This record gives sequence, C-alpha cells and structure tokens, in this order.
Amino acid sequence: MHGILIEGDNNKWYESGAVGDVTIRHNVFHNVGFEGGAKYPLLAAPLLTSSQRMGEGQYHRNIRFVDNTIESFNGLIVQAKSVSGLVIENNEVKFSADYPAGDSFPAIDLNYCDDVSIRGNQVDGFGRKLDVKVSADTTNVIMEANPRFQTE
Repeated sequence: MHGILIEGDNNKWYESGAVGDVTIRHNVFHNVGFEGGAKYPLLAAPLLTSSQRMGEGQYHRNIRFVDNTIESFNGLIVQAKSVSGLVIENNEVKFSADYPAGDSFPAIDLNYCDDVSIRGNQVDGFGRKLDVKVSADTTNVIMEANPRFQTE
C-alpha cells in the first residue's frame, strides 16, 4: 500500500471526505510499495465511482509533504489528483538496494492539481533523474532547485 493515503471515499465506504490542511513532515518512508506497482509514500486523490466525474475546483486543499526522508528502490514520492495548494519541498530521496530497482512510474505524478510547489528536493544514489509527470489540466506548478528531477 501507500505510505500515507489521503483519499476521500466516494466509492465504497463513504467514511472520509476532503482535507483542507495537512502537513506531513519529518517522516522516514522505507521501501514503500515493495510488492510492485505505483505505490507512493503519499497518495492524495479522491476515490470516485465509474459514473462520477471531477467537478469544478480541486477536491483536496493545502497538503504539505516536507522535510521527509524516502528510502526507496523505485524513486516514487507523491501521486496527487485534484489537489490545490500542494507543497513537495526539502525531501531527501535515497536509493535503497533492498529490492530490485524499479522505474516504470513517475516519481511525482500530478493530475488536475493547481498551485503546486516542488522545491529543494534532493536525490541520492539513483543512476537516473526522477520524472515529474504534469497532466495538461494541472496549473501553476513551480519547480525549483530539484537538480535530479526532470519533467516528462
């Protein structure tokens, strides 16, 4: 599973809604998603039924993922959908050789997000740059001082 799941369940259990202000700081995420697939230290996305569609405006707001250490064999960091005010800053991503290296998913995957700051994140031990995927409906993304990241 994901390290932290911020969902908003509109599909099965209906036990949570949107978040308005969350900070995830000073954590260590160790080999999240070792069973394979796109399992991120942070996934923030509403869970919708097949008939539901995104409305106007983003579902979640003001999520800060800052000053964390991610020990990772795959380089995954954050996947976000329908978030306004997403901050991914000053995290350190360290390569872990505990599992076979994987690289088929973007390190940061943004869909229908607005007002995103990706700054000062450091990568150590990966033999490649980490990909940042920004969908066409994602707006106002600032990327600064992330020397080992590249946009897809």
